[in-house]
Amino acid sequence: MKILLTGAPGVGKTTAVRKIARLLGERAGGFLTEEIREHGTRTGFAIESLDGQREVLAKRGALPGPRIGPYTVIVRNLEAVAVGALEGAVARGKVVLIDEIGKMEMESEAVRHGILRVLDGPTHVVATLGIARHPFMDAVRARRGVELIEITRENRDGIPARVMELLTRGGGKDEGIVAGL
Repeated sequence: MKILLTGAPGVGKTTAVRKIARLLGERAGGFLTEEIREHGTRTGFAIESLDGQREVLAKRGALPGPRIGPYTVIVRNLEAVAVGALEGAVARGKVVLIDEIGKMEMESEAVRHGILRVLDGPTHVVATLGIARHPFMDAVRARRGVELIEITRENRDGIPARVMELLTRGGGKDEGIVAGL
């Protein structure tokens, strides 16, 4: 089962994936992102694997590297956390959580390849997907066999339970990954 959660910025995609991670517990692997705030102002983003590796993903300022809006993506940090988290989750047969497939993550060819390997494999995947138009993100959105769920303010509270139901129901030979939920 490949589940993609999409929706407008700030609607609750990351919150939903964090709740799903808590519900899955040790059965989940992958990575999450979060805002870095200083004095109430967003100054960047962090990326953290579910096994605890954490780095700065992007921050404001004139740093070397690709820019997304006012933020510079620190590609080496992105790759250090994301690629290892994806490979580790697959190797251990965990449900792979990806927060997010977005513009910042698209700045790394290694991360894009890692995401495709996970989506092409037998492992269950729950990923957030930005709404921005980008060739890679559009291709992921259009893949056969993915369940695309739009999160809105009205439905966001029920999304973790809906995703857990889909994972429990499973599909095909991978069903045992989340058996017993």
